[in-house]
Amino acid sequence: MFRNPLYLLWMVLAGGFVWILIRLGNSKREKISSSFGNLETLSRLLKPETIHRRNIKAFLQLAVIVLLFLALAGPQWGIELRSSKTSSKVVLIAIDTSLSMLTEDVSPNRLERARNELQLILSGLKEEETPARIGILVFSGQATLICPLTTDFGAVSQTLSDIHADMLPTPGTAMGDAINLATQTLSPYAGNKSLIILSDGGDHGTHPGQSAQEAAAHGIRIFTLGFGTPEGGPIPIKDASGNLIRYQKNKSGTTVITHLRPEILQKVASKSGGTYWQASAAQDEISALLKAIEQGPQSKGVKETTHVYKNHFLIPLSLAFFFLLIELLIPEKIGALEKISKSGKNLFEKAKSIKSIKKEPALLILLALVQLPLLSSVSKAGMESDLRTGNELYNNKQYAPALNDYLSAIKTSPNDPRPIFNAGDAFYRLGKYGNAAKAFSEATKIPGSPQTLKSAAYYTIGNSAFEKSQSAQAAVAYRNSLLLNPNNPEAAHNLAVALHYLKHPPPQKKNQKKNNPQNKKGGGGNPPPPPPRPSSSQQNQKRQQSGQSQNQLSKDDLRRILSSVTDKKPNTNQQIQKGSPSKAPDGEDW
Repeated sequence: MFRNPLYLLWMVLAGGFVWILIRLGNSKREKISSSFGNLETLSRLLKPETIHRRNIKAFLQLAVIVLLFLALAGPQWGIELRSSKTSSKVVLIAIDTSLSMLTEDVSPNRLERARNELQLILSGLKEEETPARIGILVFSGQATLICPLTTDFGAVSQTLSDIHADMLPTPGTAMGDAINLATQTLSPYAGNKSLIILSDGGDHGTHPGQSAQEAAAHGIRIFTLGFGTPEGGPIPIKDASGNLIRYQKNKSGTTVITHLRPEILQKVASKSGGTYWQASAAQDEISALLKAIEQGPQSKGVKETTHVYKNHFLIPLSLAFFFLLIELLIPEKIGALEKISKSGKNLFEKAKSIKSIKKEPALLILLALVQLPLLSSVSKAGMESDLRTGNELYNNKQYAPALNDYLSAIKTSPNDPRPIFNAGDAFYRLGKYGNAAKAFSEATKIPGSPQTLKSAAYYTIGNSAFEKSQSAQAAVAYRNSLLLNPNNPEAAHNLAVALHYLKHPPPQKKNQKKNNPQNKKGGGGNPPPPPPRPSSSQQNQKRQQSGQSQNQLSKDDLRRILSSVTDKKPNTNQQIQKGSPSKAPDGEDW
């Protein structure tokens, strides 16, 4: 594939234009020559080398043009891993969707004004130098996460159209539940964590102040925006066409008048180290809010690991330079080529002696610089070809032929961790667990290896050790894999199983020693089957019982590693339930 395929079209046009110029030049030369006499007679007077050299030079010129445009097109093949680091900033936005937000004391109503300000907040966060990870939750009588934390601002903006007052089945206002859900979602993250609440300040006995203190204990700052007026207004109930049906009434039949309650919003913000603003028509509070979020604590960490194609424009560029050099060295004058050939032979004869090397080092360095990029590119292309062929064989479950291609790629590029890792994987599939562990260990020692590849290597080292019933070595390998990549639930599960087997080894049958092929000198046979996957209750019990075992893992280390696996996994189990709405906590349904 090509990074800029449009240059391929320009390559065809430029190549055709150069070819036309060459043809016009030859035609013009023939016309001029015909003015001196018959062309057949003149061709007998000229040596054939002149015409051949002219054709070779024209071909080289055309090849140089084509190769230059091919380099501009950016040929790409082979995949490499790249990790990008950025500041950790996480923002969760909670918007009140209770019926009181339909009050029209601000135009057009509180909820619509909140949606407009939410759009401005998203635009401001998107334009910052280090974009944040954004999520949205809504709350009325219950709280639900409708957009998990993500860096895709387009996906976040699409959820705004789905926010309306009757989207949740439970009426009322539970601000404390919304803060608790936000704390549960944001607590696994490190660095700058912010919660923005857009509400009129209503709450029906869910104690948002206490929830704000718990959020502050997890490093979460809460910023609140109040919508409405102190005078308040009634809650209109309209049909699908927007026509007013009635106003909301309480149990006694009195029309409900809702007011902005800034004291609750101020209390929530102050207890968490945040700030409260009242929404204004000028919307000046948005810039102050974004500035306050940016001033929070920062922490560096790996944002993501991406697969990108490798660029190989140096191959056509080196060939273009090489052809251009040859074209310049080919003269049209008779006898000049022989002089250049003779001087070149003398130069290489001098280069054979040590004295000539000392006298003319600059020339040798120039020759080396011309040849090395081309040789390096050809070597890398050979390695990529072996690696690609091995991957195709591996995908077809032909592990032995794939291993041969991987070993050939290792010989070509011994400092590339990819063929070494793939060779270890092929060894593992062939049941050669010792060779697999050695290959994966070598892949982790190569400087510059991506963390994702090292984590996968340690993970498979653990599998190889576990297949040989070496639970202690397997636990150490799984631990190293989790330290490099906490987002690996399989490694966390295998670590718990390995620790459990260290403390409670499985019983060995009497006839197992006789039938165990590993006890024989010849080796071979099938490895012991993996243990059954424990249930969630068994996993929790093993986490508590693991303690400090033979692999020197402390209880705090295991708790930290296993808990880090669940970070960046917001609680999305709370789904919006359809059907008849449930009752509000205290009977108030606005």
